[in-house]
Amino acid sequence: MIASELKSWLTATVLPFWAEHGVDQATGAFHERLTATGMPDPAATRRLRVQARQIYVYAHAAAIGWYPDGKAVALRAFDAMMQSAHAPDGRPGFIHTMTPAGDVASDLRDSYDHAFVVLACAWLLRATGNGRVRAVLDDTLDFVDRALTAADGTLIEGQPPSEPRRQNPQMHWFEAMLALKAALDHPQARARADRVLALFRTRLFDAHSRTLGEHFEHTWQPAAGDQGQIVEPGHQAEWVWLLRQHETLFGMPRSDLASQVFESTLRWRDPKLRLLVDEGDRRGGIRRGTRRSWLQTELAKAWIAQAEAGIRGADREAEAALETLRDCHLGQPFAAGWVDQLDARGRPVAGPVPASILYHVFVAVAEADRVLGDSKQPAARPGTRDGRHALVDSVAASYALDRDVVQSLLAPFITTARQPASSFAELKKQIPAVSAAQLEYNLSIVRRGERIFQMADSHRVPTTQAKVLDIGAGFGGVLIPFGRNGFELHGIEPDAARRGMCGRTLRNLGLEATFYDVDLCRQGLDQQFDVIICNSVIEHVSDPDAMIARMAAMLRENGVLVLGVANKDAIGNVLADPHYGTFGLTFLPNGLARRVYEAVEAKPQRYSVTEFYSISNYIHQLGSAVGPVQAIAGEDSRTIADFPALFARLGAGFADLAGRLRDPLLLRQFELHFARYTRTLLRAYADAIEHGTHAQFKDTYIRKAFHLVAVKSGSEAAFPGAARVLVPAPEFLARPRPAVAAAQA
Repeated sequence: MIASELKSWLTATVLPFWAEHGVDQATGAFHERLTATGMPDPAATRRLRVQARQIYVYAHAAAIGWYPDGKAVALRAFDAMMQSAHAPDGRPGFIHTMTPAGDVASDLRDSYDHAFVVLACAWLLRATGNGRVRAVLDDTLDFVDRALTAADGTLIEGQPPSEPRRQNPQMHWFEAMLALKAALDHPQARARADRVLALFRTRLFDAHSRTLGEHFEHTWQPAAGDQGQIVEPGHQAEWVWLLRQHETLFGMPRSDLASQVFESTLRWRDPKLRLLVDEGDRRGGIRRGTRRSWLQTELAKAWIAQAEAGIRGADREAEAALETLRDCHLGQPFAAGWVDQLDARGRPVAGPVPASILYHVFVAVAEADRVLGDSKQPAARPGTRDGRHALVDSVAASYALDRDVVQSLLAPFITTARQPASSFAELKKQIPAVSAAQLEYNLSIVRRGERIFQMADSHRVPTTQAKVLDIGAGFGGVLIPFGRNGFELHGIEPDAARRGMCGRTLRNLGLEATFYDVDLCRQGLDQQFDVIICNSVIEHVSDPDAMIARMAAMLRENGVLVLGVANKDAIGNVLADPHYGTFGLTFLPNGLARRVYEAVEAKPQRYSVTEFYSISNYIHQLGSAVGPVQAIAGEDSRTIADFPALFARLGAGFADLAGRLRDPLLLRQFELHFARYTRTLLRAYADAIEHGTHAQFKDTYIRKAFHLVAVKSGSEAAFPGAARVLVPAPEFLARPRPAVAAAQA
C-alpha cells in the first residue's frame, strides 16, 4: 500500500538524512534549504517558522515511535531556536528571521511564526515532558494574547501591525490549538480553536462563492482590488483536514461544511495530472497554473480526512493523491528530497529543496498511516500494565511533569478507583468527586512548583547545598522540583495532618524535608535560605509587613523570594473569591467582606483572610524590605476579547448575591462598592479599546494571580524567556493604571 511505502521512505531515508544534512552540526539549528545535490545552502536566511516546523516533525516522529532519535534532534534545535530567535533584542517574543550566523535579520514578531512555535512546543512537550518546553509554550501563548491578539480575539499580522490581514496566520493558529488538544489535551485548546472557527464561518469562507479569501481589511471584509479575489486551493484543502480534525478531537458531529469547502477546492484540480494549481480567483479561474508540492500534500490530507469521516470513495482518492504526490514530487532530485514546484505543463522547476516542505510531507504520511495504513496499534486495554502506563504517560505529557512524579501522585487514587482506567478522564469518573478535585489540584501545584523553580533558579547566585523554604507547604507539591534539583528542603506548615501528608509525598519520591510550625508574624527561623517561597499565604496573615521583614532576614545575600499573590481586581476573582468561591468579596474592605460572607453563607469563615492588597503595594513592600522586584509573572489564558462575556456574568453574580442579603444596610454598602468597581472597570475597558492598551487591561482586570520575584541584593538579573514574564517590575509600575484601590478605600 502507498501509505506503508511512504512511511518506510520517510522513516528509513528522509528523517535520518535531514537529521544529518539538514542540521547545522555546530549549533543544532536547521538549515533553511538544501541544494539539488543534497548539500546545505550556507547563504540562506533562516526563518523562525522553518526552525519550528522541523522541531515539530522530529518531536512528533519521536512521540509516535517513528524516529526515536528525533527527540534529541528536536531538543537541540529547540535550544538553538531559543538562543538565536527568542528575544535577542531584549523585547518579548520570537524574531522573524536570522542570518546563517544566528544574528537578527528581521525583528518582526510574526503571528504565523508564533503559531508554529506553539505547534512545535506541543509535540516536543508530548515527546519529552521537558519542563522548560512547557514554560516556553506558556510564555508564547501569553505573548500572543498580549501582543498579537486584537480586541475581537483574532490575530493581528504581527508587531509592528500591518495590513492586509491574512487568513493564513488564523489557520495555523487553529492548527496549533488542535495540536494542543491532540498532544496534551490542553485545557485552553477548545476555546481558542472555537474563536478561529467562528471567524472562518463568518468571515474567511464566503458561502456565496464557496471560496476561502486570503487577504482582508482590518474589519475582516475582503481586501480591495485583486488581493481580495485571490484564492489558494491548497489552503482550502488544508481547512478540510482541519475542520475534520476539530470534529474528531472535540467529539463534534460530522458537518457538511468540510465537504462544501472540499467540493469547491476540486475546481482547481488539473483533470489530467490531478494536481492542485497554486492560485485561483473567487470566480473559479486560474491565476497561477504552477503546482507546488505542499498543495498536493494538503489535497491528500483532505481526502484522508474525508475517508475517516466515512465519505464513500474517499479512501481510494486519498491513495491516488498520495501516489501522484510520490510520482510527481518525492524522492528527487535526491532520494530524501522533493521537487518543490512543477510548471504549468507539469515539468519540474529547477531550484533548491526547501526544508519547510518536510512538515507538509510528514503530516500527510502520518495521517495516511493512521487512517489508511496497515500498522495501526490497538489502544491499550484498561486495567492492563500497558493501560496503566498509558494513563501515567498521558497525564505526564499533559501536565509536563516527570513520569515518576506523576506515578507517585496517581498511585493512591488508582488503587481506590472502582474500575481500572487507562485515561485521566476515566480515572476521575471512577473516584469520588472530592478526590478527583484533589488530584487535579495536586498536579497543578506540582506544575506551579516547576514554574516557581525556574523563576527562582534563574535569579539566584548558584551555591553549594542550596536551601529552600516553602511557607504554607501544603502537601509538598511546590517543593518537589526543588528537591529533584538538589535543594535541601524546608517547609512551614501549621496543620499537622498536612505536614504528615507532605512528608509522605516527598518520601515516595526519595526526598526528605524538615518542617516547622511557626508564625512568621511573631518569630522567624534562625536559618538562612537561598530561596523562600510564599505562595497564596500573605493575604491570610495578621501582619504582612512583619512577615515580609522576617522572610527578608532569613534570606541569604543574593537570595530569592517568590511571593504569589491574588489580584483583587481580576474579574475572575470577583466572580468567585479564590478562597471561598463567593461573589464580590475581593473588591470589598476586609471587615465588610467578612460580614457579607457570613450573611450569605450562614457560617463563619474557615480561615482568616486579612486583606487583599494591590500588586503595586506588594512590589513596594518587597522593594523596601527585601530588594528590587526583578520580574512579575502571571497566568491566565483569557484575553480582553473575553471581557464582554465575563462582564455579563458580573450582573448575574450580583443579582444572585443581592437576593441573599437580607440586611438592607449591608445590601446598600455592597451595592455602592459594586457600582464603584464596575464603573471603574468599564472606564478602563473603554480606554483599552480606544488606545490599544490591551496588555495593561489584562494585567489589571483579567489575570487572577501573580508571582513577584525579589532578589536580596542591588544586582540586576535578566528574567529568561522560559518563564511567563509579563513585564519587568519598573515598567509594570510605570504603566498608567486605574486607581481602583484608592477608589475603594
